Amino acid sequence: MSSPDIVYRVRTATWDAVAAHLRACASRFSPPLDTYVDIDAYARKIAEHAETFEAWQGDRLVGLAAAYFNDRAMRRGYLTNLSVLPEHQGAGIASALTTQVVDFGVRNGFVAIGLEAKVGNGNAIRFYQQRGFSVAGQQGDAVVMSRQLDAGVVLPMVSVCCAAYNHEHFIRATVDSFLMQDTAFPIEILIHDDASTDATADIVADYQAKWPNVFVHIRQPKNLYSQGVRGLTYKFLLPRTRGRYVALCEGDDYWTDPLKLQKQVECLEAHPDCAGAFHETQQLLADGTPGRVFGEKAPEVMTSVDTFSALSPFHTSSFVFRNQMATWPAWLGEVVSGDMAMFSILSSLGPLKKVPGIMSVYRKHADGITSSAGVVDNYHQKRIELMHHLDAFHGGKFAAKAREVIAYHERALATQRARG
Repeated sequence: MSSPDIVYRVRTATWDAVAAHLRACASRFSPPLDTYVDIDAYARKIAEHAETFEAWQGDRLVGLAAAYFNDRAMRRGYLTNLSVLPEHQGAGIASALTTQVVDFGVRNGFVAIGLEAKVGNGNAIRFYQQRGFSVAGQQGDAVVMSRQLDAGVVLPMVSVCCAAYNHEHFIRATVDSFLMQDTAFPIEILIHDDASTDATADIVADYQAKWPNVFVHIRQPKNLYSQGVRGLTYKFLLPRTRGRYVALCEGDDYWTDPLKLQKQVECLEAHPDCAGAFHETQQLLADGTPGRVFGEKAPEVMTSVDTFSALSPFHTSSFVFRNQMATWPAWLGEVVSGDMAMFSILSSLGPLKKVPGIMSVYRKHADGITSSAGVVDNYHQKRIELMHHLDAFHGGKFAAKAREVIAYHERALATQRARG
């Protein structure tokens, strides 16, 4: 298993970070990499032309898989590099990176991935054989290996993730808003039920029975939230996703525009530098009257510094993001405002783009998680803790903004305490 402080990313490493990593790993190659490769030139080629699948510990690149997926005619990819720093070997990082390369090939319609290993490098050859690669021949001093991919598998473009608990009065409207999406691509719908005591699970089961190839229903035997378990979306939903993109919506919220997913995917396809896309959301109060509009003051393009905010910059139900985080920081399961944490973490991979229009509704009601006594009573303290986590995650680059938000919540805490 990878260390909990390892974060996986895709195509974020600069050529000099790749070069520094390759130099640190050079002696582990057989023969040593720098005896037959110009590392700087190789690193530039990787950064410019390859898909890079990366394992990071802080600002250090500890694992790297680089693959070329340029042969669109033959639909064959080529794994040119797989390396892990010596002190991190044996932690499952190489396996995780290999899986990401294979999954990328499947998602993008490739039929095979090839690679070469030196004839005398038995460890590498056995490693790849254990992961589905077979020896196809030999060229000079290199063993040519290949893995066939299942080209018949049609993977969803978007994985819709929905966390539900005692939402029997809302869940049908939520799921129907997923099913009404008019898209040019397939989607999957994953619903996690945290041991609801009402009819929520039965309602979702009915949908799954009608659309078994669309729905994934995860049912907990015991309620985890009441046991202090947080981050259920990250622990149980995201690891099951297969889509290129992930869309979020809680079981008591819903979407209002049948073209929502189509618009957001088109936006992200047109802006490959962006990590996610969001839109405005109408709050609906318990008495049926409209509340505030989430996201109306958000900039057209949000960067990491914009995610340091006293209030959530936009609502969870509006967010669609690239499915490129294999693991998330361990502390994500400790914070209350996990959605805000997610927005900020993903912004480290690229900006977040605003798509025009109100396309979802956030129900504000007494039974919602954000209305529970524990969340309300500790709201400001938990936001302070969140800012400290995000400040550390971003390496202190936005410390001034973090201090500004912390000061806001400290003032609110002082006022709250003064009132008794």
